[in-house]
Amino acid sequence: MGYQFESEHYDSTRLKQNIETSFKNAVTEYNKRPFDPCVSLEFKPLAAGYGEHLFNEIARDIISADIAVFEAPDLNSNVMVEMGVALTWGVRVLPIKAAGRPKPPSDVSGHTWADYEDSASRFCDPDHQSKVVHMIQRAIRKKGKSSV
Repeated sequence: MGYQFESEHYDSTRLKQNIETSFKNAVTEYNKRPFDPCVSLEFKPLAAGYGEHLFNEIARDIISADIAVFEAPDLNSNVMVEMGVALTWGVRVLPIKAAGRPKPPSDVSGHTWADYEDSASRFCDPDHQSKVVHMIQRAIRKKGKSSV
């Protein structure tokens, strides 16, 4: 997950916890499907590696991810670069933003967004959870095809 560490629009600690909880719930729901393979969740907020250039580990984590979540409307340049890395490498991206915040610049504004309230304790789309489950399913199918 990429995000600005301090923001006027969300509490960073709560945002990370709420996004992780949302994905844990989606993975639990996905794993109840009888014909799909069970998956596990490794939730990692992006951070610099120890003893190397700070972007190296971040880029490796993004490239190896099945799904990457970015809180981007603060227009933090690092988050925008990180989202660009994910999109370039074909990683499934879920940009999120606080409800009422503007969408980022035109080069990513065509991407679908998930609006949230209260540091992502609730999402505005009533179908958000089922859409995340579907996102997981598509990521797993893509991974299965590439590993054959």
